[in-house]
Amino acid sequence: VIPITLFLNDQSLYILGYDHSLALIEEVFPGLDESRSPRHLVFQLLTAFTKQYVPLMDEIAQQRDKLIEALRQKANKTNLESLANLQSGTVYILMGSKQNEQMLAELKDMPGQQDLEEDEAEQLRDAIIEARQLSNMCDLNTRVLKEISSSYNNVLSNNLNNNVTSLTIFSIGISI
Repeated sequence: VIPITLFLNDQSLYILGYDHSLALIEEVFPGLDESRSPRHLVFQLLTAFTKQYVPLMDEIAQQRDKLIEALRQKANKTNLESLANLQSGTVYILMGSKQNEQMLAELKDMPGQQDLEEDEAEQLRDAIIEARQLSNMCDLNTRVLKEISSSYNNVLSNNLNNNVTSLTIFSIGISI
């Protein structure tokens, strides 16, 4: 999740960020139509930023599927740590995508947004739709990872209980 601050007035758009966030802006900027209004550019940027996370979510889904297969073969410490790391990373992306979706929905309802030009309103709708789709993708991946993690936690807990029971029986047998 890369924080970027956008300031907008009638004539200008100001973008503040870190070096890595400015690189992201430079990456999407050639696809923008600079002849449009600053508001239209903001909505184009927000749409482009959101679309850049879709391949990342696809990659996470592929990693998840490979990890599920590896866990079916053997639920070892390395695979379980990978599951935890993937789950943590997905939560960060989920929180960022939900914040972006909420911000766009609130932006749509702000005073002054009712007088948007038709193309600006359409670009805002596109940004909201993209943000919602990304948020739904993140939510689905997060829920799947949570269920997998819960299943393996149950298996490990049952194995631990069996081991403790066996050790208790063994200890009682030795003490007699």
